[in-house]
Amino acid sequence: MRGLVLAAVLVVLAGPVAAQTGGTPPVMSPEMMQARDDFAAGRHAQALIVLRPAAEAGDSFAQLVLGIAYEDGLGVTADPTRAAGWYRRAAGQGLAAAMFNLGNILRDGRPGLPAAPAEARRWFAGAAARGYRPAHADYGRMLEHGAGGAVDLPGAVAQYEAGRVAGDPWAAEYLAQLYLRGSGVAEDLPRARALFDEAGRGGIAQSQNNLAVLIERGLGGPADPEAARALYARALEAGYARAGFNLAWMLFAAATETPGRAEAAAVCARALDLATPDEHAEWGADCAGMAQAAR
Repeated sequence: MRGLVLAAVLVVLAGPVAAQTGGTPPVMSPEMMQARDDFAAGRHAQALIVLRPAAEAGDSFAQLVLGIAYEDGLGVTADPTRAAGWYRRAAGQGLAAAMFNLGNILRDGRPGLPAAPAEARRWFAGAAARGYRPAHADYGRMLEHGAGGAVDLPGAVAQYEAGRVAGDPWAAEYLAQLYLRGSGVAEDLPRARALFDEAGRGGIAQSQNNLAVLIERGLGGPADPEAARALYARALEAGYARAGFNLAWMLFAAATETPGRAEAAAVCARALDLATPDEHAEWGADCAGMAQAAR
């Protein structure tokens, strides 16, 4: 009845929540610096008065920001095709952040713009080769799963290692998954546990949940129910629904009286509020059973 994690929780990272600028070029005119600051402050239309002609004249940073504007609908009507076009121009000049943003658009596709995973993989590779931190994890995922090309597990491991050394917690999360499954590396639960901890400390709620499962079960180290409970609660607070479902079952299994069962049912209900439609269908009967037992 319990949908505990391990494989089930290890989801593929989607595209960026917002396109990334990745910093600024080393030399920028006062006018461009003001436009950059205006854009960052939300004065998008005002910033684009300066940035658009600069982009058209070939300034790679302006092209990147114009791509972001069209991707996220900031100061202009959202237009994925135009966003990709501006990213492509900046990426062609070697700007790693533009390569990364273009890779995300092409990997997933957008309305009116079909996915092109092979091209996306090349752009992620270029951004990673230039040391752009978040690109290592995205490129590694494509290598791991054979998206846009052949499966390359050693290459994925190398990319995840490079990303985590650079400080990207998602790279640590994905590397932990490989050690958990013994995929591309020897299975090593203590190593997986340490990497989930690293990623969780970097703010990844999914990693906090994964670590909680290992700690609850005593995998890769000693069991610690209180630590597991705290990690589940932290991940749930961050909006990670599966952590709430796992916490609900942990509480329900330990409950001997109605108040404990009621607490478990309340946590399960909160998880359902955050769940995807598929998760809701998977967990609904269990949560209803907890609620019934609490009456």
